Amino acid sequence: MPLTPARTVHLETAQLPGLHHAPDGFVFRDLITYEDFVACMRLQEATWGEGFTERVPTAILRIASTCGGVLIAAFPEGESHIPEAMVAFVFGLTGLQDGLPTHWSDMLAVRSDHRSRGLGLRLKWAQRDRLLSLGVERMQWSFDPLEAVNARLNLNTLGARGIGYVESMYGDSTAVLHRGIGTDRLIAFWDLPASAARGAARGSQRATHVWGPETPLLRVPIPRNLQGLRASDLERAHQWRLDSRAALAPHLARGWQVVHLDDAPEASGGDPCLILVPPGSP
Repeated sequence: MPLTPARTVHLETAQLPGLHHAPDGFVFRDLITYEDFVACMRLQEATWGEGFTERVPTAILRIASTCGGVLIAAFPEGESHIPEAMVAFVFGLTGLQDGLPTHWSDMLAVRSDHRSRGLGLRLKWAQRDRLLSLGVERMQWSFDPLEAVNARLNLNTLGARGIGYVESMYGDSTAVLHRGIGTDRLIAFWDLPASAARGAARGSQRATHVWGPETPLLRVPIPRNLQGLRASDLERAHQWRLDSRAALAPHLARGWQVVHLDDAPEASGGDPCLILVPPGSP
């Protein structure tokens, strides 16, 4: 099945329903010019550190934007024509997996002074809408299982599932956020047509209420603030990595899935817990 080229219209002129459009004071649009791509590279370095070797270069951004990829950015209202005003972006590539069109969401970044405004979530929904319009119904990405904020967004809000564990997925990354704790990652799978309702249900209920008492659950504690811990006690942060790897990797290899983040578990001393369910669970 051939890939459908990505549209190059500006999202600020599109009618995106509900939470799928930019928050008040911002607009979303596709990145289509060389200056856009350069600004995107600069935001990558601002997020992951100067000299970030895993950054996506301008050539790949241009190719992806015209051949099945998605590259959408957020700008302050009235400044969407200024590439350097970019405050957030989402980027991914589309290909075939098991014969089905599948999108890999490679990067989502929000400038530090614009976080906690819903930009990342809204960009993810805009990415979903774009893919569905292209006939793509599956999305995957990787995230650090020890980052509680990311786990909450991916599992509870979006309704994605962690379906695989990759040890040292990006090797010895040069990103500031990764130094000293490795790059182990969960592979998230998002069923685009179905996950919205599932995510809403899980975001409003405790995991034990969603899956019922008959479903065996595995709880894996994670730190509440990985980056703060990494800065204050790197050895302890690294031990969290080893302990969580020992719990997550073998279960995911046997078909268990990570489905929820319990923010206030009573049984773990207050640490957030990733919730895993066995193969065949709804």
